[in-house]
Amino acid sequence: MDTATVWGWAQGNVVARRENKDRENGKHIRNPNADVTLWRIHASRLRSFTHREYARLQTFPDDWEFLGHNKRDIHKQIGNAVPVESARRLGENIREALACLDNGVAFSTQPAQLSLFQ
Repeated sequence: MDTATVWGWAQGNVVARRENKDRENGKHIRNPNADVTLWRIHASRLRSFTHREYARLQTFPDDWEFLGHNKRDIHKQIGNAVPVESARRLGENIREALACLDNGVAFSTQPAQLSLFQ
């Protein structure tokens, strides 16, 4: 068990063990016939994400600068933002749809064109 001790979130006294999943009384049982064990990890401390890690989840570029007086201001900016890559793809599709309208051409709705992640 390492994976940088669960990506660096688990700190302090970390205990990891394998347990059989309760297939009769447990929640969210997808396959009651499966025989797998799960990792249960207990740690005395869990660190929170840095603002840069939150920003990466929202697909901000690493060189993006956030302005604020404290950590809370920066986290609010990131949390209230539309994911950058999603907004970019949506904007491209809107631009193309408007160009099709201007030219009297049907807007193609091919699945790859509307995909957020290519």
